[in-house]
Amino acid sequence: MHKAARYQHHKENSVRRIPIAFQYLSLFAVCLLGVSATHQVFAQPKTATAATSPLCNRENALDVIKQQVDLTKTFNDSIRRITVLIRAADLLWPYQHDKARVVFIEALDIAKEIEKANEQTASRTLLLRLQIPDQRYVVIRAVA
Repeated sequence: MHKAARYQHHKENSVRRIPIAFQYLSLFAVCLLGVSATHQVFAQPKTATAATSPLCNRENALDVIKQQVDLTKTFNDSIRRITVLIRAADLLWPYQHDKARVVFIEALDIAKEIEKANEQTASRTLLLRLQIPDQRYVVIRAVA
């Protein structure tokens, strides 16, 4: 009986050791594959990049921004026009402060016209005020 209990105890311990050993072995294999996979990714040759376009320079970018500002005059929606003007002025600001100020002033003038029209028609109800913010403050926040 004592030998049977000892054999059974030895059998339980050996059964427990095999899964633990298997777990360690599988963990080691996963780590090894992960390390070798990252080495293969880093070892791949870099593809040749496309040549930089001669049109991709600061002067052309500023010209495109100016064209967008001029194009806003064709917009029917004043709020969208103000949005584009603000973005254009933000892009112009680091390079051409004076032109950016002119664009900000134009956006503020349009916002003032919108609010004057809303005051005259008294159509700016509370619900509309909550949906569409006062565009004057939108421009002032952008300038700030």
